[in-house]
Amino acid sequence: MNNKYKLYTADVSYYSGKMKAYLKYKDISFQSVETNTMDWLNTLLPNTGMMKIPCIETPEGKWLRDTTPMIEWFEK
Repeated sequence: MNNKYKLYTADVSYYSGKMKAYLKYKDISFQSVETNTMDWLNTLLPNTGMMKIPCIETPEGKWLRDTTPMIEWFEK
């Protein structure tokens, strides 16, 4: 199993930048995935119920969305 978090992002998203900065600051290992239309339709929508970024897939397969709740989840 991959031990890295997958962070689904877009370069034009300020919130993606916020999440990347947080993960780097906390030294949390992650793989950044620049999303495309197929990712939105085939990965994000079925797993989160939304077509919004950033989203994180945990190594255990749990999906997180929305930067503030994601940061709160990591802080717990």
